[in-house]
Amino acid sequence: MIDERDLFERSAAQFDPPTDALERFTVRRERHERNRRLAAAVVAAVVVGAVATAAAWFLRDPTEIKPAPAPDAFAGMHGWIAVGGADQITAVDPTGQNPNRVLWPTGGSPLAWSADGKKLLALQGANLVVLSSDGTTSVLTDLKGNDLPAGGSFTPDGNAVIYEHAWSILQVPIEGGDPTVIAKGDPGKGQGYLFPFFRGGQVSSKGLIAYGPILPANLRDGQVWLMNLDGSEAHKLISTHAFANTFGDVGLESIDAEAWSPDGSRLAIMAVSNKLPSGSVEAAAFVVNADGTGLRRVTPDGINPWSITFSPDGRSIAGVDNGELVTVGLDGTVHRLGGVGGPQASSDLNSAWNPAPPDA
Repeated sequence: MIDERDLFERSAAQFDPPTDALERFTVRRERHERNRRLAAAVVAAVVVGAVATAAAWFLRDPTEIKPAPAPDAFAGMHGWIAVGGADQITAVDPTGQNPNRVLWPTGGSPLAWSADGKKLLALQGANLVVLSSDGTTSVLTDLKGNDLPAGGSFTPDGNAVIYEHAWSILQVPIEGGDPTVIAKGDPGKGQGYLFPFFRGGQVSSKGLIAYGPILPANLRDGQVWLMNLDGSEAHKLISTHAFANTFGDVGLESIDAEAWSPDGSRLAIMAVSNKLPSGSVEAAAFVVNADGTGLRRVTPDGINPWSITFSPDGRSIAGVDNGELVTVGLDGTVHRLGGVGGPQASSDLNSAWNPAPPDA
């Protein structure tokens, strides 16, 4: 084996190097090796750090991932009133501080909101449709022509819609699909269940369904009944006798369960008169407690609302009176919010008050 010093001295013999040349060479070589090892260590540390960072990114807690929020077509309209007809659905600020906004441009009759104010059930043509705040729609029924569903309300959890068709009360998921029967009527025997046409809100937040019964040999027996969401424990809430003197000599034609207050404690009932000599009718809104007590009239004479709906706090109702949106406090205070929908008659306009508080 050749000694390193000997090899260096043989090569250096051809020149005249300093006596410490070998020591200088050795020092430089050791410094070079030390720098090389240091550089390699730095590179390795950087690589390890990068790998660790990448691993931490991909393996971090999934709850830290925050996807971008979906667009909200109903943003800023919590606590507003949806009013609609053939042309469009309009959102109206009941405080009068903001201009009306187009809620849905294709028209329809608003029936009821989900409890969180993010879904609106509407009747478009002959079918029930759920309009969602992300801009999507779900068609729930497949009916044609004049074969219309009646009523329409979200279940308390917002996952399904309850409506009446062919004298039966049905439930369908908000994504659509085959309906299930809650209470089955028998038109052949003249027996069944009724919701009012073009008006929603018959399901309470406490899980009670308000309806009008059809008994054999009596198309309308003039009563409002309640049942649970599964059709059980059906019982009478109130009958027409309590409304007999509402319209004096004109007489009473019917009463309809209109809408529950958001907390489920009170039900709005509309009383409708027989036809006047002019051919028109009068309407009056009442509220009654869920146990049948505390019946009182809310709307004064001269106010004929259509499609009653409760405010988020349950202290007011709203309806359309001859094309004009009107709110009436349970204390009788009336606020007129102006015409909505142009020349459409009041029977062509429905209203549904978004139950989510304005700041929600």
